[in-house]
Amino acid sequence: MLMLAALSGMLTGFALGIFGSGGGIIVVPALIYLLHLPPKEAIAMGLGIIAITASLTTLDHWRAKNIDWRAAATFSRSRMALAMRPCLPITLPMSPSAT
Repeated sequence: MLMLAALSGMLTGFALGIFGSGGGIIVVPALIYLLHLPPKEAIAMGLGIIAITASLTTLDHWRAKNIDWRAAATFSRSRMALAMRPCLPITLPMSPSAT
């Protein structure tokens, strides 16, 4: 099982490097079909893997002074606002015939 996990990790990393796609599109199915994890656990583990990878990559770019912090702050605020939108209650106006 450990060898299969290592092999799927290497193949996933290779595919992501070649195609530049998002990690979850390859990692989650690999965890489900190759390592036989339940879907909820595979999604949670995939998000953890992506979070760690993104954090380490950000740290590397920060050290190399490749980050425009003003643009990052602007982008982050707008993305957080849009991410919170589905959590807000939706109120629809009542039609006159419904009252």
